[in-house]
Amino acid sequence: MTFQLRLPEPQTCDGIIFDLDGTLWDTTAAVSRVWTKEFGREIPMETIRSCMGKTAAEISQVIGVTPEQLAVAQSKENDHLWRRGGRVYPNVFPLLRSLYLRTIPCFIVSNCQAGYIECFVHHHCTDRYFKAWRTSAAGPKAANIRSIMTAYGVNRPVVIGDTESDYQAATENHLPMLQAWYGFGDPLPNVTGIADISELVDLIT
Repeated sequence: MTFQLRLPEPQTCDGIIFDLDGTLWDTTAAVSRVWTKEFGREIPMETIRSCMGKTAAEISQVIGVTPEQLAVAQSKENDHLWRRGGRVYPNVFPLLRSLYLRTIPCFIVSNCQAGYIECFVHHHCTDRYFKAWRTSAAGPKAANIRSIMTAYGVNRPVVIGDTESDYQAATENHLPMLQAWYGFGDPLPNVTGIADISELVDLIT
């Protein structure tokens, strides 16, 4: 299944790789509550937002905890999100249904911890929309994108993400990217952005 991606220079693509945080949902409020309780001090939402897209090692430094302490907090975070979910961005569900009906293969690659993506697909019943997903437990984002491409025979997917790390991973794989301007990153130069994920429909023909 191929489609045309309407960018300044049109691209022929055969799949979509989504980032999760800042692209499909926002869990900063829930994570702030869980981490504040776990670490015994306030971890404000602004701090959580600054951690989005970062690796566990980078997050540990930002929060000022050991990797082992962070792993415990993230496990409790997963438990919370499995039961209660997060705030899914407007128009995500209609978009995913539309792509599914068009048989466009979709994937998720995120720098999150193991089990986190499963919370999204479980609680929000989105598993059928995605062929596979990868977390940082499987490796760096760029390598995980290559893994998806190899395993599922996708040659030129478009990456949908919101941060510099998404752009770097896409660029390392020589792939086009659309930036979710509503997410956590600052606008990137020379990258086409979308203010609402529904705009993706108009960019695919």
